[in-house]
Amino acid sequence: MTDYCKYHPKQKASWFCANCDTAFCNTCTPKDEENYFPKCVLCRRSLRSLSIANTIKPFWQNLAAILSIPLTTAPLLFIIIFAFIFSLLPTGKVGAILFLLFTMPLIEFLLKSMEQVASGESVRAKVTQIFNLKSDALFLKLLVAYVLCVLVVAKLYAFSPVFGILLGAFLILGTPASFIILMMEKSMLEMFNPAKVIYIIKLFGGAYFLLYGIIFGVVGLSIESYQIALTSPSFLASMLVNSLILYLTVTVFVMAGYLVFQYHQELSFSINRQVLHDITPDLKPDDMSEVNIFVQEGRFEDAQKILLDRINNHSLDYKANEKLILLYAIQEKPQFLDKIAQSYFTQLVQAGKQKHAADFYQKLQSKSIQFIPEKAKVVAAICGEMKNKSQFKIALSLIDAFLENNKMPENWESLYLVHSQLLAEFANRADEAREKLSIIMRRSLDQDWSEQAENYQRFLDQT
Repeated sequence: MTDYCKYHPKQKASWFCANCDTAFCNTCTPKDEENYFPKCVLCRRSLRSLSIANTIKPFWQNLAAILSIPLTTAPLLFIIIFAFIFSLLPTGKVGAILFLLFTMPLIEFLLKSMEQVASGESVRAKVTQIFNLKSDALFLKLLVAYVLCVLVVAKLYAFSPVFGILLGAFLILGTPASFIILMMEKSMLEMFNPAKVIYIIKLFGGAYFLLYGIIFGVVGLSIESYQIALTSPSFLASMLVNSLILYLTVTVFVMAGYLVFQYHQELSFSINRQVLHDITPDLKPDDMSEVNIFVQEGRFEDAQKILLDRINNHSLDYKANEKLILLYAIQEKPQFLDKIAQSYFTQLVQAGKQKHAADFYQKLQSKSIQFIPEKAKVVAAICGEMKNKSQFKIALSLIDAFLENNKMPENWESLYLVHSQLLAEFANRADEAREKLSIIMRRSLDQDWSEQAENYQRFLDQT
């Protein structure tokens, strides 16, 4: 199985169809409203999800959103409350006991915040429960686990200092991974599972060590800030320092949660998929993905059916009309092409989209696709948007081809006027332009067109 999308070879695959043995990226995977997993475009069986970590921005590229999460209502209230509490704690044994007691809801909240960010909820900064003491007693599990670790390291160090130091270093290095495992599995035994810790470190790669460096920076800054607070008699200074420390602590846990969110597929962690689509524009599927796949597979009839359904639902669907016209050109079906193109260009002009009509006509010309609108009004509208040095020749060719079989069609005056303007202003054929204007003034039954032709002829005479 390839790691890249079959239809977009430069993009990593995010979905796989075992039945078709085909890998898809998110761009060419249709969104399925009714099922958790989208279905294969080719066989309509459910796709298997692959990694999408590469499509989610790493946390250091999404710092603005991450740094703002602790400043939303619930986390900010949490920071203020606990900063106030910790600023009131006395020193000595009593203060240490109280600090330990208040650390319990602190740890619970931090792990809960990490979990919500990891599931996608807090990416929108929706952290709700501050005091959730009836949870999984994660603080107690964490406390017991680290007490046991200290005892084991001490015993091992007494037996062999080298092994003791190595185990201690591994536990310190694996601390962020252990917190993540505890958050996901709620198990004290699993949080120090060497295989799982190593897997997370390897999975996150450089992002893990960057997070680790940030943690060290936060710890160092917190120690320095706390020393300043201890030497300051001001309650306000202590309050501000504790608020800063708590803000940085929450931010670190948010970053860890974001990493879990990014690698949720590899970690088998459930997330809110709607949030995934909201925050990653690259994951939003192309609305022409099915058509493009069918075209690449040579299933033209299936592609045509989808396009015709879209046109029937919305007759001025730009993408569907233009794709269908080009598809008929590929299949060399001029009658079908002409029918769709005539209707499409007429509707564009009626909707005031002359510039779009002119651009698409030039696209057809660049692909050597022969098409001439059957209405003079449409030809005039298209050519009227080509009054410049780079496009006037295309416009003149279109007018000549149209007039070859339509000498005096309905709404001919508009076409003759545009024709005269192109001849005079860009082709240096003022005499021919005057002939066209003369025809309008002599034969038109519409006084308005006659006046416009007369005014333009007067302009030419003055220049």
